[in-house]
Amino acid sequence: MNCPDCGSEVPPGKRFCTSCGAPVAEPTPPVTPVKGRKKTVLIVGIVVLAFLFVCGAAAGIIIWRVAEGNKLIAEITSVELKRADEKSLSLKDVPLDTNLRIEVSYRARFKEGDRGKLSITLVDGNGEEVRANTYDVKSSGSRQTKADKFFMSYSEGETFKVTAELKVTRDKVTRKDSQSLEYYVAAGKGEEMQFDEAKAAATARLEEATNAVKEISGMGINSSDLAQLLTGSIDRLKAATTVDEVNPVVADADAVIKECANRKAQFQAQQQQNQARDTCRSNQAVLRQRLRAYYDEGGNFPDSMSYLGNLPKCPSGGTYSYQADLSTDPPGLTVYCSVHGAL
Repeated sequence: MNCPDCGSEVPPGKRFCTSCGAPVAEPTPPVTPVKGRKKTVLIVGIVVLAFLFVCGAAAGIIIWRVAEGNKLIAEITSVELKRADEKSLSLKDVPLDTNLRIEVSYRARFKEGDRGKLSITLVDGNGEEVRANTYDVKSSGSRQTKADKFFMSYSEGETFKVTAELKVTRDKVTRKDSQSLEYYVAAGKGEEMQFDEAKAAATARLEEATNAVKEISGMGINSSDLAQLLTGSIDRLKAATTVDEVNPVVADADAVIKECANRKAQFQAQQQQNQARDTCRSNQAVLRQRLRAYYDEGGNFPDSMSYLGNLPKCPSGGTYSYQADLSTDPPGLTVYCSVHGAL
């Protein structure tokens, strides 16, 4: 090695030049080259370790995926009440006569041979079940949705509760989840229910009117006009689509029933009068016979009908009297009733 200042040769191991005294840096020890075989072994070892790491990670992922694939999943993510026409809906004031749907979103995963069921129930404010449906579900890692459609036409002014329950079963192992929501419906009846009730009432009233017409017709009372009115009312009821169209039919039926009752009462009153007259006529004939027998026995008529004793009674409450014409032989004889006269 030479001195960097004066160029003189410096013996090995000296830190200063022996000629000028300048410091001399220590020489860098020579690097022994690595043999090719050792370098190759090192590289191969690194590659093997990397391969084993990747394989272990892949195996772990596979094992995790298999375990997850065998795992039962039952998860309800949401339960919503919506209008079928997609208009906005307030759960605090759900209207009647509106097509509604309960929309349930869920995740269900299970293997072939396992079972999955989704139940959707609706109960009223008294806790009574209004509707309940159960559906088979398919296995999927993605979210699924089920819509249960229904229609409400009546409420007592109460809060209804919807509950969705998802069950996934394998042998004796069950996973389940549930969610609920509540909504309020004001008291009342929907137009459809009102129409159905009005039509049912009108039908029953028309049947009653028809029976009334048949009754008086069987009694021999003329009712052709009433039967014709009922035929038209029945046709109008069949064509009715609103309560306002049903109401006149009920009024017609009521009018027919009332008129049938009037005609029946008049007929019965007339029958009673005719029967009373017939009875009174028969009574008068008996009295004439007894008066003639009295005359034949004594040669004269009694001063009073009371002398005859045990007189028959007029069904209408009339009293009897008689008039004799002694100018004829035998004497003419007429019996009178204070109600029916001489019959």
